[in-house]
Amino acid sequence: MEEDLRVFQIIDQLHLRAFRNSFPGLPIRSWSQSGSDFELHVPKENEAFYDSEYYYKGELQFFHITPIRNLFSILNERAIRMYDLHSSADPEEYSYAAKILGLSESSIENRKRYYFTFSFCPIVELRNKQIWDSYGDNNEGSAAIVFELLNDPRDWIRYHISEIKYGSPGSFETYRESTREIEIQHSHMGISLHCDLSRLIGFHKAKHWEGEKEVRIASYIPFDDLEEGEKFTKLEWRFSAGRKRYTKYLQLPVWVDNDSSWVRSFVKPEWDRTRPLPKGFYDTRPMIKIKGIHIHPNTKLTGQEYFALQGKLCENFRLNYGYDVEMDINLFRI
Repeated sequence: MEEDLRVFQIIDQLHLRAFRNSFPGLPIRSWSQSGSDFELHVPKENEAFYDSEYYYKGELQFFHITPIRNLFSILNERAIRMYDLHSSADPEEYSYAAKILGLSESSIENRKRYYFTFSFCPIVELRNKQIWDSYGDNNEGSAAIVFELLNDPRDWIRYHISEIKYGSPGSFETYRESTREIEIQHSHMGISLHCDLSRLIGFHKAKHWEGEKEVRIASYIPFDDLEEGEKFTKLEWRFSAGRKRYTKYLQLPVWVDNDSSWVRSFVKPEWDRTRPLPKGFYDTRPMIKIKGIHIHPNTKLTGQEYFALQGKLCENFRLNYGYDVEMDINLFRI
């Protein structure tokens, strides 16, 4: 018994070393053992990612491209939608890196149900035509929602921000090879080594996607309680052929200036558009402020139509958000 305990301690240390060698700068939150099964746990605190390659350290201004038909739906909801990966149009989402770790198809599909993402690009890429071609809608036209993060991502819990890494994830291959070697060395004991790397897996894509220049906010298992998750995730039905028919999404509230006289009302309570949130809501979640809306010329709007749209957007922001946003008709006239 004492000898088994000593061997288990050695296996623990070998497993920790394998993880640290594979993912430099990323600490382990905790580890556990049940019989011959050994488990490592990745932190849920975003600050723990700071010294790893899975932490975004660039300027905290970005843009998200959306078809014009969806623009007002997003703005009227006053929330960003973080969709799960279960119904992603990209069949390689999550699967690309997960398969390197040897995860089964059923395990991959199950984990994708609890992995929610919001994708965008760094503000320096706003005039990048290739990105507009990738994300935009050439038939109906597209818009870029420019936004900034007002709070420090190091304070986030269960929300992580990172650039997408394109190409084969060598760190995953190293970790899988190292753990297999340990398992083989102790095969007479029937041990197995595990670490749910989902918080990292979603930041990897195949090389051919690298033109997207994607940055992503991701949340894996964002709720402590199953009931809470069922109540606060939203359901959306999809009609596109070849897609899974339903998907779920989280609403990430956009910051509203509750002190603005545009959203407050002292005349009638039902006219009040302030947004009450639980105290400390943004202490651990992304705090997003929309800065601008830019319409791409492929919408083929006339000057009169553009200025009408500009007026409606400005009105929408004043009455629903309490502040003005930038709209630059010359943005793409380079």
